[in-house]
Amino acid sequence: MRYRIRISAVHICAWILCAVFGLAAPAASPEIVWLHSLSEAVKQASAEGKLIIVDLVADWCGWCRLMEKETWAQPAVAELSGKHVFLKLDIDKDADGTGLARRFKVSGLPMLLLLTAKGDEFERLQGFLPAQEFLEKLKAALADPDSPGNMRLAHLKDPRNIELHFKLAYELFGRGDYQESEEHFSQIVRQDPGNQSKRADASMFYLAVCKASRSDLEGCLALLDRLRKELPGSNVVPGSYLLAGQALLRAGKRAEARMQVEEFLRRYPTHPLVPKAKELLAQIGNE
Repeated sequence: MRYRIRISAVHICAWILCAVFGLAAPAASPEIVWLHSLSEAVKQASAEGKLIIVDLVADWCGWCRLMEKETWAQPAVAELSGKHVFLKLDIDKDADGTGLARRFKVSGLPMLLLLTAKGDEFERLQGFLPAQEFLEKLKAALADPDSPGNMRLAHLKDPRNIELHFKLAYELFGRGDYQESEEHFSQIVRQDPGNQSKRADASMFYLAVCKASRSDLEGCLALLDRLRKELPGSNVVPGSYLLAGQALLRAGKRAEARMQVEEFLRRYPTHPLVPKAKELLAQIGNE
C-alpha cells in the first residue's frame, strides 16, 4: 500500500512541476494511419482534398517488409499522414489490391501508387525506397509537370490544347492504363475529326490497340477501317494492317489475319515494318 501511495505522490509532483514550469511529457512518435479500403480512401481524400498514397504489398515481398520497418516507421515519413491519405493493400488477399494491380499493370513490388481523390493515377514510385529517398521522390513527383496528375491539371486549364492532351493519353497508354487512355484518345478524335493537329490519326490507332487489348475485335477492326477511309494519307495507316492481323490471329482467325498482312506487303513493299510483317506471316503459318 505504501508503494502505491509513493508512486501516486511522484505522479502528483510531476503534474505540479509540469503546471508550474511548463514541462510536458515527451510527445509520442507519429505513426502513419493506414486505411485498407479503396472506397474509404477515396471518400476521405475527396472530403479533405488530399492525395492517396497506396502501398501495394504481398506476403512474399521481402522488400515490402523492409520498407515497413525502415521507411514507414520514420517520423519524417509518418508526419505525411496528416497531408495525404495512406492506403495499404495486399495484391493477393485484398480485392482492391488485386484490382489496382491489374488496372495499373503492376509488374513488381514494392509499388507505391499516388492516386488522385478520384482514384486516377497521379504518379507511381517503384522499388524499395529508404525514408529520405521516398521523401525526395515524392516531392519531385508532385512537382513534375510530366506526372500524369499534373498533366491532367494542365489539360483542364487548357482543354483545347490537343498536343498536351495527346501527351497525357500516350503517357497513360505507356503505363498500361488502357481504360483512361482510351477515354482521352476518344476525346481527341472527337475534338479533331479532320486531324488538323496530326494527333487524331495516332489517337484512332491507339484506340484500336486499347480495344484489342480487351479482346474487342469488332471495335478494333471498325476503328482501323475508319482510319483507312477517313485519313488514308496518315503515316499510321500501314501499321493498321499489321495491328488488324495481330488482333485477328489472337482471335483465331488465321485466314483473315493472313489477308491483312499480305495486303500490307502488297501496298508497302519497302516499308520499315516489312520484317515484322514477315515474322507475323510465319507465326500465322505455324499455328
